[in-house]
Amino acid sequence: MTVVSRNTISLLHRFPVAALLVLIPTLLIAEDVPRQQVQKEITVNAPAAMVWDLVSDFCAIAEWHPAVVNCDGRGGNTPGATRVLTIGGNGGPEIHEELQRFEFDQMSYQYAITKTDNSVVPVSNYSAIFTVIDNGDDTTNVVWRGEFQTAHQDKDPPTDFNDEAALQSVTGIYESGLEGIKDLIE
Repeated sequence: MTVVSRNTISLLHRFPVAALLVLIPTLLIAEDVPRQQVQKEITVNAPAAMVWDLVSDFCAIAEWHPAVVNCDGRGGNTPGATRVLTIGGNGGPEIHEELQRFEFDQMSYQYAITKTDNSVVPVSNYSAIFTVIDNGDDTTNVVWRGEFQTAHQDKDPPTDFNDEAALQSVTGIYESGLEGIKDLIE
């Protein structure tokens, strides 16, 4: 991480061209790392209110996702709330997440991973939106969409940490979670 002194900031204000010359390489580096996207959805044969009731609590994921054995949540459904998910079994790897946005009436929330074991989810800069959609016919679509970068942003990352591994990991998480919702409700 680059630290910029007050003197440097003062100089950058006085010389805007110099400011651009300092910032452009930083912006180019950030754009070199591609963001991956995964979106999965499932149709559940139940009213949206029933589905939302199951999934709306930020820490309810332990009830419907088969890989999550425990959720330790703090802050409820208020933006800034956190949850720590234990994966696989007691004492298993953890994923730390923070709720960024919660819209009860739109049946949607957005969250980000703040810390993870990269052997479980080989991603960084991960954020996702989870939405329940009323189809108007007593069926519901549940949509889980995420964006992220791979955990290792080297030109030649280890196989377990490359784009394909990250995409497979997130896809598997979404698919098994969505199937878990469908299985519980139907």
